[in-house]
Amino acid sequence: MGRIWSRPEERELTVHVITGDRKRAGTDANVWLILYDEKGQATESFKLNRTLHNDHERGATCTFFFPSGVGFGQPMKAEFWRDSFGLGHNWFLERIVVEDKTHGSEHIFPVHRWVKPERHYIIYEYDCCLPQEDEHQEQRRTELKEYRKLYQYVQNIEDGPVQIKQLPDDEQFSEDYKWDIVKCKGRFILDTRLIRWTTDKWESICDLKKVYKFNLVVPNCLEYWNEDRWFGLQRVQGVNPVLIKLCKEIPEK
Repeated sequence: MGRIWSRPEERELTVHVITGDRKRAGTDANVWLILYDEKGQATESFKLNRTLHNDHERGATCTFFFPSGVGFGQPMKAEFWRDSFGLGHNWFLERIVVEDKTHGSEHIFPVHRWVKPERHYIIYEYDCCLPQEDEHQEQRRTELKEYRKLYQYVQNIEDGPVQIKQLPDDEQFSEDYKWDIVKCKGRFILDTRLIRWTTDKWESICDLKKVYKFNLVVPNCLEYWNEDRWFGLQRVQGVNPVLIKLCKEIPEK
């Protein structure tokens, strides 16, 4: 009796598409995805839109069940694109996460980009690839040209650090993060006022410790601020350790 070989079964992958939490980050456009395994085998293009669902809204995670095809290996590369359908077709894609529940693995494709219409984007797993090993040099060159236009630098202070002329949208804090900053600021203002109301005037350096209460953590240097080593360290690096210069002589008082 001959051996009966079973045909490899087609398995289903779970794809999570995470839209960023930015202003106008969501889109009504149609989105497609192709996955590639370690052997270069590609899946069919899969439309990432569900019927009667408002997919890819700002800050949302949309989940799709993706047929991988027979004999497909582990996802190593993702190709995606969108059209310009709908009123809100700007789209900031945070990342794509592919779950392979059959093998118990998870594959993360970080994007962190504004996805332009009718342009194909190809992202490696963890977006980690040396420039000389990138198979998609044209995409890399195109993005570098765009980044050079986007990130323009200016030096407002003579001999000072170079600064960004205008902070791009991609680098700005999300709305949730901005709200966290506002809440932290309000909490620190309240704590500062409570400390002021409950703390006497300083009579010695030891009294300074009374300031650190509520949410203010005691800094480590408070215990050895008067040591010669610590004094010398502050003398050399100054307030801003980024702007270190060689001290050739002790300045006159």
